[in-house]
This record gives sequence, C-alpha cells and structure tokens, in this order.
Amino acid sequence: FAKNYVEITEMYRLYSPVNSRGGTHELDYIELCKFLTETEILGEEHSNVILRIFGESHVRGTKSKSSIHLQLNQTEFFVALTKIAAYKYITLHRRENAKMRKRGVSASKAPIPTVPIAVETIYLEHILPVLEKMPAGSEMRAALSSTDVLLLFYQHLDQLCTVFIKYSDSNELSEESATPIGSMTAKQFGIFAKDYGFLGSEERLNRAQGAKSFLKSLVCITLREVRQVFSASQHDMFEDDTEEKKVEESDGNDLDHQELMDFSEFLEAVARLGVLKFGGALEVSEEETLSHYECIRLSIQKILRSKCTQSCPEN
Repeated sequence: FAKNYVEITEMYRLYSPVNSRGGTHELDYIELCKFLTETEILGEEHSNVILRIFGESHVRGTKSKSSIHLQLNQTEFFVALTKIAAYKYITLHRRENAKMRKRGVSASKAPIPTVPIAVETIYLEHILPVLEKMPAGSEMRAALSSTDVLLLFYQHLDQLCTVFIKYSDSNELSEESATPIGSMTAKQFGIFAKDYGFLGSEERLNRAQGAKSFLKSLVCITLREVRQVFSASQHDMFEDDTEEKKVEESDGNDLDHQELMDFSEFLEAVARLGVLKFGGALEVSEEETLSHYECIRLSIQKILRSKCTQSCPEN
C-alpha cells in the first residue's frame, strides 16, 4: 500500500460519506458495496463473501454488533481491500482452475499472483480509473499546491473567509451538538453548495477562446458528491488509537474533527467543487476541456459574484 497510499486513502474518503445516514469518516457495509460495484471490483453475486470480509476486517476490539452494522475506519478499509484483492485474483483463480481440471480441461498456465501483486492490480485496473474521473488523485493535488492556485486563493482570501464564517456560524444544529468556532459541518457545507448553485446542472458556461466562444452544459452535482468533496478535503485522520477511542466512547452528541471542516479545508473543497462542476462539462472536445486552474478560478468567481456573497456582512 505504501506506493499508492495517498490515492487509496482518497478513494476511502470519497466513499465513506456516500451513505447520508452515516458519518463522513467511516465506511459502512452499504458504502463498501457501492465502492466495489462502482469500481467493478466485485458484483452483487459475491455479496455473501463481501459481508464476511466486511465483518472480518473490523479489527477493533470485540464485535458487539452484527457484521452488517459495523463501520470500518481507514486502517480496516485497507485490511478489507487486501482480503478482497486476494479473493478476486487468488481464490477465484484457484477455483476456476479446479473446475477446469474436473472437466478434464487444462488449467490456466498463468501464475497465481501474490497478495501484494493482487493489491497492485486492483488499484491499477479498478481504483485508478475511477479516481481520474473525480476531483482527486495526483493531478488534483498538484493543482492545489501550485503557485497559481495558491495566489488565486490569496487574492480573494478575505471574501472567501467571510463566506466560510457565514456558514460555519449558521445555527443549523441543536444546542446539544454545537459546532466548534471556526469549523463547518458536512450539513453546513451542503447548504453552502446549494446556496451558491453548485448543485444541479441547469446552467451553461460561456467561455471565450480566441475569437470564438462556445456554450457547454455543466455536469449535475449531487448531494452525495458534495459530501464526497467534504470528506476528500479533510487533511487529517486518526493518528493513534487514543483519539479514536475517545470518539467511540463519546455519547454521540459531540462532533469529532473528522466531521468538521476548517478554513483551509474549505478552500480545498471549493477547488474540488470547481473541478467537479466545470471540469466535467458536457459536449466538449478534449482540447476544450478546462484545466484544473481554470475550474478553480471559475469556482471562486462563481462564489464572489453570487448574491449570497454580496449579502455577507463585512468582517
């Protein structure tokens, strides 16, 4: 996992918030199934095996719940992915060879891969192609750390900070689970995305290109994808078992840091929303596809020109 650790972690963060009933930093059984089917790793015909692997991968303490009600943290997701890779490329391979021998047919001479090779194969054939279609992966990280994008954020830092404060201070939660100062919840981020028109696909984009201009429809962004952007923009995971144990022992009213977004993470989420909204525009050729920088610039421009920003009080 060391070679592709960052990319696989991003995939975990993209699927851990898929089920809106769950949190944004742990993977439940439904989310694991969606990950496996949408990446075409395993289909529904393997549901019994998936459930067994899901339960076996929960390595924290005793299992007081039935397997289907457990949730996997990032480490346990890596365990599950290893087991799934071994099942797909080793176990199924051996079963197929055994069936062929029973029928008197020569078994495949292709060597059975080791577990590390199986994990590498599942990454290259199933995970990487999906990541490349999402606002994630190495290209997204390179854009976020580029001088041009950092300068773009710096130029509009005050206005973006004002927007962040407006939504992070919104009283959408009960008093029992109040949001810490300077933090935004997934729900508040979803309200922001809706208010600023990132959800849906009704609008079309005008873009000048030399003496020519063209229109293109923007892709539809769903609330699920907004939650995925929120999760993918998180900078930190549990560094040790102490903090995770505190969360498990809490009464559920307090929000831990993995359910909250600070301002730097908000800026990253704005960038990812832009790439998702403008980078996947329909009816354009490959030459007309916007760069990550252009998508991020349009995302910031969309926020600054919105009536919601114009109505924000000055700091």
